[in-house]
Parts: sequence; structure tokens; C-alpha cells
Amino acid sequence: MKIGIIGLGYWGKIILNNLIKMNYIDIELCDSNTDLFNQGNFSKYRNYQDYKLLNCDKIFVCTITSAHFEIVKYFLSQGIDVFCEKPLTTDYKTSSELYEIAEQKNCHLFVDWVFTLNPQINLLKKIISENNLIIRNAIFNRLNLGPERFDVNAVLDLASHDVSIITYLFNKKPFKCNWINFKRNKSSSQDDSTVGVLQYDCFTAQINASWFYGEKVRKCFFEFENGFVYWNDLQRSLEIKIPNIETHPISNDSPIEIALNYFLMDEKFDYSLQKNITLLTQKIIEKNGSEI
Repeated sequence: MKIGIIGLGYWGKIILNNLIKMNYIDIELCDSNTDLFNQGNFSKYRNYQDYKLLNCDKIFVCTITSAHFEIVKYFLSQGIDVFCEKPLTTDYKTSSELYEIAEQKNCHLFVDWVFTLNPQINLLKKIISENNLIIRNAIFNRLNLGPERFDVNAVLDLASHDVSIITYLFNKKPFKCNWINFKRNKSSSQDDSTVGVLQYDCFTAQINASWFYGEKVRKCFFEFENGFVYWNDLQRSLEIKIPNIETHPISNDSPIEIALNYFLMDEKFDYSLQKNITLLTQKIIEKNGSEI
């Protein structure tokens, strides 16, 4: 299997390092920044349009979001499976178009909603299902002092993760969304922070996200009718405070490795579920003060 990676920034290097760790060696790389080509004996392409020279069975797209549509469309149109970093595109319409092309060409489009493959989140999903838990409120804090984004704001870049988690866990659509986007750093080119309130038929979700914050925080609270669950992603812990529900063992499997294995090896992966998560997440993050 020959693999292509387009974009060797923060996430592209993580993908490459994990593929090497998993003993994939037939890899072609494409990035306009030649300084990033400092690892491995791989075929390397430097010009942006050189991605069209990649002759691969599977493609990873890890570029800035504004470049996703053109690149993903090109490879899907060739009938090649594509793994794309989230968000898929900057709007619902173009994301839908890419899925239509994938269906027409009978190939796979995998969007990297990595937290839907997180062992703690999947354990929580199992607990909710087995115990018929009724959610009342959810609070998400996704904060860090990270690299500045120049083509997307904090809703697209960060809060989209939390929306995908809510969609995956509860399979519901909110009837109203409110996003307050702002700049903690007044010189940021994009809104680096957001506070969102999503109103569902039986619960409310609050999302606080920023890449310009003095401390890294990944803490989420899920309040149910008879108790709550506290998830701390940095500690990989799931604290359950609900009567008659015992603590379960949690897998230490890497969500990134799980995602890579699904995309590269597992033909039974539920692409229809992931498509629904992608498109509904896209709708939710585009709406502000209106019904979905």
C-alpha cells in the first residue's frame, strides 16, 4: 500500500510519525515548506500543485482548511480514498459535494473526528446506552495557548470537536445555536475564542473554546437526571458519579492509531455514521441564533 501525506505541519507530522510507528514505509510527502523534509527516505514534492504527482492508494490531507476542498476533490475524483483533517471544509455545501463525489466514485472519505474514537468517550457512550441515561446539561472546556490559525476561527478549529462529540454520543440535532466569537488576542487575524450554547429538546450544551488561553484545559461535564460524569482528556480519566454504575476499565489505545487503522485496514468502518457526524457538525457550527 502506497500512502501520500499532503501537508507536514503540526498534524501532518503526527500522522507521519504514527504511520512510521505502525511500520508503514511506502510514503510520499508533499509540502511547500522544504524545511519540513527532515525525516525518512521518502519521495518528496515541494510545490503546492505537486500533490497531483502523488500516485498513492490512500491520501492524507493535513493542510490548512481553506485548501481541503480542492485537494480532497481531486483525489476523490480519481477514485482514491482520502483521510482529511477536520473540519472537512469551511461550509456545509462544499462538504456535501465531497461526499457526493465519494459515493459516485465508490471510494471512502474519512474525516478525522478523533474524539469520536477516544476510549473514554466510547466508554461513556456505552454507559449511556446500557443504562438509558437521560442527559440534561453538558459543559465543554477546550482551551490552550496554541498556534494561531489564519483561515478558520475557534468555532471551526476547536469547538467543532465538541460538537462532533455531542452528535456522536446523543445522535440529536439542536433546535437553536448561539455562538459568541471574539478575540482574546486583539491582534489575532481570526476570532481565537468562542462561547457556544446549543439548545436541544431535552438538554443544553455549553462550549468554551480558545487557542489563546494561558493554560491547557480539556475538561467536560455531563449532567444526567441522576448524577454526572466528569471527563478530563488530559488525564485520560472518566469519573462516574451515578448510583449503581460501576467504574469500567478504560483502554489505553491511541485514538490516532485507531483512526489510522480504520482508514487503512477496516472495510467495516461505519462511514455513513461518520458522514452524518461531519455534515451535522458543519450545520451546527455555521448557525448562529437560528434554527437548524
